[in-house]
Amino acid sequence: MLLDVLIVEDNELFLNINLKYVKQIANKYNVGLNIKTYTHAGEGLVQFIRESRIDVAILDIDLGHWNGISIGKEIIRYHSLVNLIFITSYGEYIGKANKLSPVGFIDKPVDYRKMEKILYRVFMEKWGRDCLESQNARIITLKCNRECIEVRESEILYIRVSGRKLYVATKKDKIYINNTINGICKELSDMFVKVCRDTIVNKREVIGLVQGCITMSDHTKLEIPLYNHKSIVKKIRS
Repeated sequence: MLLDVLIVEDNELFLNINLKYVKQIANKYNVGLNIKTYTHAGEGLVQFIRESRIDVAILDIDLGHWNGISIGKEIIRYHSLVNLIFITSYGEYIGKANKLSPVGFIDKPVDYRKMEKILYRVFMEKWGRDCLESQNARIITLKCNRECIEVRESEILYIRVSGRKLYVATKKDKIYINNTINGICKELSDMFVKVCRDTIVNKREVIGLVQGCITMSDHTKLEIPLYNHKSIVKKIRS
């Protein structure tokens, strides 16, 4: 299991402690992490929120001009299934933060056992959701030469036209098929988004979105039309 984690904390000491605790807890439960940290809120953070995948966000509430609640609202706009964890020394913020349905609050200075308890709950929820999706994933029939191959939707990363051939990139390999891209698009669930005339992506496997480019979980970069960028971002992050 791999999780993308965002930590926002304006105090370098507390940031390093949080980072250390998160890594130790993830290692204890054998969970892989991609971690991005910010010490202040600004355009760089906003751009990261809009263009990158976020599974867990650990946010200090008091960040000066911005606060963790405002950042949490921005994250939810693009990542509806995100797990928010708020860190604060100010109890009066908890009522407002509760409106964002966070998975937990941690007082400063951060207590390791409290952090572990909350993250363990996040890990179990993510593991259960992944298992449920895998078990209930639709089966797609692919035509490969004269054979028919059945593949679970959850195994598909993206589908793309290369030259005159259409191929399906799965978590294991690439399968060249005889289906048409429009034909296979009709069979897929709303887990998939057609981002241009020759490319369909599994939005759960998108880890990066910048102008003109999508990065998939296998680190493949797929070009997308610049003029349609905002629409594509909205579809993928929904």
